[in-house]
Amino acid sequence: SPDLLEHLIDEGKKPDTGVKMNTLDVVDQMSEILLAGSETTSGTIAAFFLEVTRNENVKARLLQSLPARSPLDTLIDAKTIRADPKYAYLEACLKETLRLHPIASEMGRTTGKRSVVIANHTLPPHTIVSVSYRKLHLDPEFWPEPRRFWPERWLEPAINQPREAPPPEYVFS
Repeated sequence: SPDLLEHLIDEGKKPDTGVKMNTLDVVDQMSEILLAGSETTSGTIAAFFLEVTRNENVKARLLQSLPARSPLDTLIDAKTIRADPKYAYLEACLKETLRLHPIASEMGRTTGKRSVVIANHTLPPHTIVSVSYRKLHLDPEFWPEPRRFWPERWLEPAINQPREAPPPEYVFS
């Protein structure tokens, strides 16, 4: 069976038009796949170790919370880390790392063929709307001490109570 590159060259089509990809389209797709698959992971790992090592109390609590393992033990998968209480503090550290150092800095969408009303503002058709994760993740309205690396915020519900749903005018109509 063909590998991904061969598949894109032979059968790749642009998702928006269905037209066969040209050489530049294939290069763009492969670059995005390679960068998204490696740079985001290595960047998150680097940010995790940076934050843990610069916060001695977090480092001590994390090391104390992790069970002893030997090189012969089976690998721990992400599902186990999310579900097993032994790894709750590790998961909290990972979530806090992603809050302060998000993989993507913003999310954008385009309105459809009709106007959309958001928060009493009418957006014309085909308008690009973007939200900054970095700005949102540093907003003190939602995150007490937003610049602090504070994994406990993911463990103690009193620190970050769920917010009420936004009023109806924030919903796409």
